[in-house]
Amino acid sequence: MFQLSISRTLLVIYAAIAVISFVAVGLVAGWVKERSMNTLAAAESRRNAELVFQNLYSVMRKGWTKDEITELVARMNAAVPDMRVAVYRSRQVAEAFGDVEADRIARDSDPVIARAMASGGEELVLMGDTLRYVYPVVVGADCIECHAGTRVGSVNGVIDIRFPVDRLKVPLEFTLSTVTYAFSAVIFLLFVLVLLKVRLLIARPIIDLAHHIEGIMHSGDLGSRVGNKPFHWLHEVRSLAHNFNRLMGELETSRNALIEQSVTDPLTGLANRRRFADVLGHEFERARRHGHELALIMVDLDGFKPVNDKYGHAVGDAVLKRVAEIIAGHVRVTDLAVRAGGDEFVVLAPETTAEGARALAEKLAEAIRNARIEAEGATVSVGASIGVACFPVDGVEPGDLFATADAAMYADKRARKAAAG
Repeated sequence: MFQLSISRTLLVIYAAIAVISFVAVGLVAGWVKERSMNTLAAAESRRNAELVFQNLYSVMRKGWTKDEITELVARMNAAVPDMRVAVYRSRQVAEAFGDVEADRIARDSDPVIARAMASGGEELVLMGDTLRYVYPVVVGADCIECHAGTRVGSVNGVIDIRFPVDRLKVPLEFTLSTVTYAFSAVIFLLFVLVLLKVRLLIARPIIDLAHHIEGIMHSGDLGSRVGNKPFHWLHEVRSLAHNFNRLMGELETSRNALIEQSVTDPLTGLANRRRFADVLGHEFERARRHGHELALIMVDLDGFKPVNDKYGHAVGDAVLKRVAEIIAGHVRVTDLAVRAGGDEFVVLAPETTAEGARALAEKLAEAIRNARIEAEGATVSVGASIGVACFPVDGVEPGDLFATADAAMYADKRARKAAAG
């Protein structure tokens, strides 16, 4: 299954948002451009129309003829080659001063001029690369003097101005493009900064935690913890790290408990055979490497079976626990006390001489024989047969020490039976 990392996911999300934002900016810029161009075109055309009208008005007040007015319009067109100005009179002016064929055709065939004359409103029309502005000349109070029979508010004619859109489009596009590019650059920088911040504050702690977990999987070190780094200031991130550390602590505790259970006798709390085998190999290597002595003491309880058979397993377990306590109380921290199984115990004593091992064995035997154990309403006691073997005197291999200590233990058991019998 295809999966993205959190950094790539954030990058994809922010890229999608950036694309949508840039498209939105482009659409808004286009809309602003169109509206601005229409507004500027209307203002520019209205200004030009007002200038044309004022020139015509000044001419008409002097009593110039229609041909002289036509010549004035022609001079204006020649002065500004990329702009075309035309003047069309309305029907009421034509009836009063005479009609012109061009005016009649325009009134009858041009719907833009017809609308402007009928409504008295401006007309702004985009025709390809040309912008057309039709400005109605509305009768004012000062026009009644020359145009008798007309009424204020009626239309005497229109001024038709046409000029290329590029006159407005080029400077407007430059301005809007500059603003759009600058705005897009600012948005892009903001997106990059936000992405870096989000990655630092949210993605990076999660990535660090993932790497930390991966490291634990490879090393098996459950004691490793997530550190309190400076960018872990978000509550959720700190909570995630804290809960992870708690979980790792519980796992470590559980693992240590399982390890302890796997190497500990559940009844007595002493080491079991598995732990004994691991430590025995290590201590033998250490004794060989440094030339130290190593003692092995084997303990077998005398009279345990009759006690167990007579009083039951509860009393028998109490005896084993008490003997374990006695052994654990007599050995050193560096020694290892082991329940080998049943009523047999072993003590591994590193760096201990034969004399020291025999002295410890005698103390153990005496302490066990003198112990009075109360359990289930009964008071019982047991004896102990003990065998001692030392490295390297009695052997240089673990098997040699076991054989020597086992033989000595059974010899001690036979001697005790003979003495008692």
